[in-house]
Amino acid sequence: MNFNNFKKITIKQKIVLFFFIFLLAALTITYTVLIPTIKAIIKEKESIIMQKIELEKKILREKNMVKLSEKLKIIKPQIETIENTFINKNRELEFITTLEGIALRNDVIQKLNLNIDKNFEKNYIKIPLNINVQGTYDNLIDYIVDLENYKYYININSIQFSFTQDNYSLSISADSYWK
Repeated sequence: MNFNNFKKITIKQKIVLFFFIFLLAALTITYTVLIPTIKAIIKEKESIIMQKIELEKKILREKNMVKLSEKLKIIKPQIETIENTFINKNRELEFITTLEGIALRNDVIQKLNLNIDKNFEKNYIKIPLNINVQGTYDNLIDYIVDLENYKYYININSIQFSFTQDNYSLSISADSYWK
């Protein structure tokens, strides 16, 4: 470039030339520096918003976990109580012995009919129980009360009561619940 020609340019043309050079430099800086920086800032803003949303979700899950944990602490003893009302399938002898103990304690004669299938597959199962009991009226009533207060859940479906001169008898149809 010849600077002699630059000296011949008028001030007005020089100002216009410098303005275009400045404009060109400004556009170059804008496209090479400013626009990529703005895009990076927008991406970072979106990333921060996503992290904020994830953090809020985690906080909400943690609050829910704390609430569930508190509820579980309240429910757990109740679940254990319910769990203990089921008869363990490996303890049928204990179950029968306890029923015989109730009969002895109430001075009644008891006959049990319990059909336990050792191979039941379900975790919880209902097994029919038939009990025939003979004794005095008061002893039979005490027997029923003890049976109802027994630690395992036995649901009495029906009771048939019969008597002769000195002998009373009960035929109890019930369901027992096993695990």
